[in-house]
Order: sequence, then C-alpha cells, then structure tokens
Amino acid sequence: MIKKQFFQAARAADAAELLQLERRSRHMMTGRLLLFFAAVFAFAAGWDTDSTAFYILSVLLVLAFILLLRQHNRLQEEILRTESHQDVLEQYLARFDGSWSAFEETGERYLSDDNPQGADLNLFGRSSLYQYLCAAHTKGGRDRLAAALSPIPGDTREIRQRQQAVHELMKRPELLLQLQTLSNFMDDGHDTDPLLKSLKSEGSRPKTALQYAAWVLTAVSWLSASAALAGAVSWTIPGLCFSLQFAVALAAYSHHNAFFQPLFHLDQELELYGRLFSRLKDETFSALMLQSFSTRLEKECSAAGSI
Repeated sequence: MIKKQFFQAARAADAAELLQLERRSRHMMTGRLLLFFAAVFAFAAGWDTDSTAFYILSVLLVLAFILLLRQHNRLQEEILRTESHQDVLEQYLARFDGSWSAFEETGERYLSDDNPQGADLNLFGRSSLYQYLCAAHTKGGRDRLAAALSPIPGDTREIRQRQQAVHELMKRPELLLQLQTLSNFMDDGHDTDPLLKSLKSEGSRPKTALQYAAWVLTAVSWLSASAALAGAVSWTIPGLCFSLQFAVALAAYSHHNAFFQPLFHLDQELELYGRLFSRLKDETFSALMLQSFSTRLEKECSAAGSI
C-alpha cells in the first residue's frame, strides 16, 4: 500500500517546483515586453535615420522575441502539468483524510431498480466504493469501473488477473500519477461515441436540396467568371452568382457548425491519447492483463501509424 507520506512529499516537491516555474515565467514576461519595445524603437530609429543597421537590429530583436515566446509557451505547459500533478496528489490525500466523499463523480447514474445491491452494498452513490475508487475521466473508463463493481460474481480467472494487475500498478505510483496527470487535461466524462455516431449518420444521410444548390451555384459561378474574363458576358452575372452562393453558405452555416463542433477539439484529444499510449508503451508489465493490454495497444498504434 502506498503511504500517505509519499503523496505529502510529492506535493511539497510540486509546490517548490511551481514557485520556481512561476518565477521563471514572470522573468520571461518581462523579457518579452523589453524585447518588443526594443524592436519597435530599433525599427523607429531605422526609419528616422534610414540606417540598415537599425533595421537588422529590429529583425534580430523580433526573432529573439519569437524564440522567447515559444520558450514561454513551453514553460506555461510545464506549469499546467505541475498544477495537474498537484491536483492528482490532492485527490489521493483526500482519500486519507476522508474528504473524498466530496468528489463530484459519485456514480449515482449506475443505481437502478434492477440492481438494488448497488445501493444496499453502497457500491454507487454518495460516499460509495465507486466514488472512493474512481479516478477515470472518460465515460468509457467509468463504465468499466462500474461493471467491475457488479455485485454479481464474474469470471474467477478474470477477477484474479485484475487483482494481479492492480497489485503491480500499486508498485508503480509514479506511473499512475503521470497517467492521471495527463488525463486531467481531458474534458470530464469525455466520450467519443457521439462523435462517431454523428459521423456515421452524416455519411449515410441523403443530400439535401440546399447541398445540391450549393454545388450547382459553385460551378455556375466559376463558369460565368471564366466567360466574363473572355468578354462573353457582363461581370454582373458572376457577381450575382457569387453573391447568391454566399447567401447559401450563410443559410447552411448553423448546420455545418453543429456538424463540425465535435471536431474542433479532436486534435487536442488525439494528442492526449497519443501521449497516454506512448507512456504505457514504454512500460514492461508482468501481470497477464497488463501484458495483453500492452500488446493490443502496441499492435493498434502500429496499425494507426502505418495509415
């Protein structure tokens, strides 16, 4: 069992590191401000004196500003990771002092009349076993934990393999902390099913008259523009076509916005999953369940990388 002192020491180390990072961040902000004004003054001096040296100096100062800006952005990411790590440590310490019952994720949605044992055995709900154990951020992870806490006995072999996996992971607290630190950047209860269903339904949905009109208008607009360039028609015709095309685009804006909304943060989410999977691929496990998961992960990541 991981002792409370381990988490307290890690929290103190994070607090000290965060102070240093924030101090460096303030220094970089000051440096960015000085470089910006120095670049402006150098450019102004070059303009007034018509001196090439001042222009070159202003360009060098701008390059230094951009370089410092990138370093500052990386430092800000490091600060966010440290703060996320602190948050994970606070959650573990809450399980020692009893304040874990204030966690927002209680698992109440898994209570049902068909499964009264969930309430009788205090498996789900406020101050339940689920609330104490849950560290999952995705809907899928929470569903898996809820299924594992079923009062109906499952396969004995699978239960023992899960116990072996938990026992091995408890010996690697740093790995667990790193994984949870990364998962903190995901939206709470993140679920990919709505996005996949939306893409699937959109692909099988018949085309609307508005979509056909947009295609026809695009073709007509460019054909009329080509004819206008050749002097065959007046520019009024392509102007009207492009104006009408713009009106159709405005009419379809709300539909397109609703469809692409799930994709706006997809790149960041995929990057987070990639970092999580990469961290797990670096580990060698002895528990059969963890070995099976690692093998499947490596195979699927290799297949995705070859696409």
